[in-house]
Amino acid sequence: MRLSRRLNLLALAGLAVTLPVIAHDHSSQNYEIDPDSFSDTLSDLETTVDSFHVHVPADATVPQADVYFLADTTGSMGSVISSVRSGASTIVSDLYADLAADGVDVQIGAGNYKDFPYDAYAFDHQVDLVGSTSEASVLAAVNAWSASGGYDGSEGQFFALNRIAADVDPDGGSSIGWREDAKKIVVWFGDAPGHDSVCSAISGLAEDITESSVTTDLVDADITVIAIGTTTGFSNALDDNPSLSAYNYSSFCTVGGSSGQASRIAAATGGSYTSGINSSTIVSTIVDAVENEVSEIDNLSVEVNGDIADFVTDVSPSAGYDSIDVSAASDHDFDVTFEGVCQDSETTFTGTIDAVADGAVVVSQTVTLTMESCNEPPVAVCEDIELVADEDCLACDTVDGGSYDPDGDDIIIDEDPGCDYELGDTDVTLTVEDEYGESDSCTATVTVVDETGPEIDCNAPETITPPDAPISFTATVTDNCGDGDASVHVTAYDCWTENGAGKVIDKTNSCVVSYADDTVTIDDSGGVGDIIEWTVEATDGSGNTTEVTCSVEVVNPSGNGNGNGKGK
Repeated sequence: MRLSRRLNLLALAGLAVTLPVIAHDHSSQNYEIDPDSFSDTLSDLETTVDSFHVHVPADATVPQADVYFLADTTGSMGSVISSVRSGASTIVSDLYADLAADGVDVQIGAGNYKDFPYDAYAFDHQVDLVGSTSEASVLAAVNAWSASGGYDGSEGQFFALNRIAADVDPDGGSSIGWREDAKKIVVWFGDAPGHDSVCSAISGLAEDITESSVTTDLVDADITVIAIGTTTGFSNALDDNPSLSAYNYSSFCTVGGSSGQASRIAAATGGSYTSGINSSTIVSTIVDAVENEVSEIDNLSVEVNGDIADFVTDVSPSAGYDSIDVSAASDHDFDVTFEGVCQDSETTFTGTIDAVADGAVVVSQTVTLTMESCNEPPVAVCEDIELVADEDCLACDTVDGGSYDPDGDDIIIDEDPGCDYELGDTDVTLTVEDEYGESDSCTATVTVVDETGPEIDCNAPETITPPDAPISFTATVTDNCGDGDASVHVTAYDCWTENGAGKVIDKTNSCVVSYADDTVTIDDSGGVGDIIEWTVEATDGSGNTTEVTCSVEVVNPSGNGNGNGKGK
């Protein structure tokens, strides 16, 4: 980034210049993932491997960067702080302009630290990272730095780094403002080691802060530390012995730790430690360190997100690739193994595999996994049935012959068509469905038969008086399955005279009676006391036959005598 170097040199020379920002064309240098999508269908315990590679373009940068300036502003830092304030505009404008030209969305925050317990504060968070799109707020914070305090030799930077890693403003603000998908960088410069430990009694926190704990905090937060040691204090600056010149700190906290703090923290977080920096080199050192860090890929790995993450059994290489040379384009292969877990019903899960460069997502692959059902479908069992028609010539019953679910799930049975069934054969489809939507069907035949004979009405009175002319009686028939299907006819007759002792005279051969089909006719010669009886038979369309006996008694006009005109 030659433009930033030129600006730095001119600024340090005290020249007021305005140069155009030269845009870098990286439109064709994009991160890619191939293939960009993956899908598969898995049965229970079946595995599949999603093999893909991530293409890192030449001169790659991360898409987002959050940069936090953390300055030691104790008394010995006066000349360095003065130089940083003088070069603040160059530092901030270079980073915003140069990184934006390389396609990096950069946010800058700022804060400074002093010491416990006599300084006004141990850590002052001044500018949030979130929304820091203007240079003015950052410049105002840097210009507010004032070298003062720092009672003993070591300082309180571990408290500041702890709060920064925890994303907490100690003054009660909402947060420092780190973005989840950004490369997180702390530019920490000072001239003295840090107290180890910063005990809870002096910090007000629940736990003591040590080099070990703050290193873990920074690593867990994916924060890269660029440490810069200046020549204004200890001979080894940030890496010096923290137990030296502790004065009466031991009356508050344990005095401990060892030399090399900054080197160890920078190495653990994938950053760097530069020492021997003075007021004339601090500005260029800060700018170069940040631009180099953003333009390097310390680690490229993949993360699985979304519903598909539950089915991952292996990611290879799990730690990804370190120290990627971006002087030329490169491809990096990954394998993600998924294992099927059957579901109550076939279910599709979606998610992404994200390629992450130094904490920032640079490209993603979409993944769709369909998990087969381990639910056994229900079993439909049908049986043909024969039913007897009721008085309305209908019948109803189920063709289910014992349908069941192998898993013991509740089932719903549906039959189409349903009741009522008419005379004859009806094909019925039975469908059984379990609570997960699995179903099975079968077909059976319902046969409805008519076993009810027709009903006959003789249409004859119980008695008649001697007729003056022949008289006829016509029987009628009704049937539960249709009158039109039934036939009726008279089959025989009988005639006798009855006294108090019963039938005494058989007059069958002398009574003048005739019949044809459904009608019987009595001649006008019938005498008082005659009982005429005839038989009527009817057959319906299903072959059911009914037979009744009809009779009348001839009585004198005064009403003496018996008769029966009903079927019996």
